[in-house]
Amino acid sequence: MLNSLKKKIFLNSCLFLFFTNCFAQKMHLTNFGVEEGLAQSQVQTIVQDREGYLWIGTVDGISKFDGISFTTLTAKDGLAENHVTSSMIDKNGNIWFGHYGGSITKFDGESFQKIVSEKISPNTILNIFQDSQNNLWVGTSKKGLFRFNGKNDFQNVEAEEGFDAKDVNSIFEDENQDLWFGTEKGIFHLKFSAKKFINFSKEKKIYEKAIYSIHLSKTGKMVFGTSNNGLILYSPKKNTFDFITVQDGLASNSSYRIDEDLDSTLWIGSFGKGISQVSQNHQIKTLTIANGLPDDTINCLFKDKEGNIWVGSEAGLTKFSSFKFQLYSENDGLPDKVVW
Repeated sequence: MLNSLKKKIFLNSCLFLFFTNCFAQKMHLTNFGVEEGLAQSQVQTIVQDREGYLWIGTVDGISKFDGISFTTLTAKDGLAENHVTSSMIDKNGNIWFGHYGGSITKFDGESFQKIVSEKISPNTILNIFQDSQNNLWVGTSKKGLFRFNGKNDFQNVEAEEGFDAKDVNSIFEDENQDLWFGTEKGIFHLKFSAKKFINFSKEKKIYEKAIYSIHLSKTGKMVFGTSNNGLILYSPKKNTFDFITVQDGLASNSSYRIDEDLDSTLWIGSFGKGISQVSQNHQIKTLTIANGLPDDTINCLFKDKEGNIWVGSEAGLTKFSSFKFQLYSENDGLPDKVVW
């Protein structure tokens, strides 16, 4: 077949500047904006349902993406509000959307349900989370943390329980079913079956300011994105901390969003400085408008079921498609370096 194309592919040890027998990853970038059918250009949150559809929350509605085209959904279709700030898919496949004005929308696969509570509104829903015990948690701006029964009963977590933060930016559950909360006062920790929260930042004396994001890396380290101190890497087994900042090559010390690709490279989204890709050995590469991003303020990062990385920014949606290549040489059984 290649003879008909009359092309030669030269394979050698320096092809693409990679070593023979190594795997390398090449990312293909595709941008989507309003012109391609996106509801609005300021993308705030992304989730993927069981059927593979992406649900993209913007400041003016939701875009449902089937891989080819977008379908726009707004308050006219049943959303509680157009401005979507967070999203989550529960164990039953229901999709939950948090809104800027404090309301919640639940989609059960057929219809939308509006949930409004005077305990929260008009403060923003920053995140909705379901833990392994099926408890629902709602993190807000200015109103703190709530336990939620999934209907209309919101119970505010009080200071008597050891939690006195007001801005709950992120919620995460680790392999031990412990819960972690990123807040304006640092990191709070709720151990499985415990009744009281621990101010982890104060206890460890590490960073008692805003934590934006929490991620458990494939290496077993917990990664905390801070407001102005870069990344905190915590090893639970060793009880040790590492720090990565702009002095180490990070694009910004404001680490707003974190995800991880198939190569175990961390993707760190920032305010106004693009994306930092941090390898396992802490080599760092920066992606900005100069590399094809539509904007350098990153609102969300999401890895889909195929390993593609989706980036929501202030100017649209970007897909980084992952392609793996393996290089072969005569040592692997090829008769020659030239393949016809």
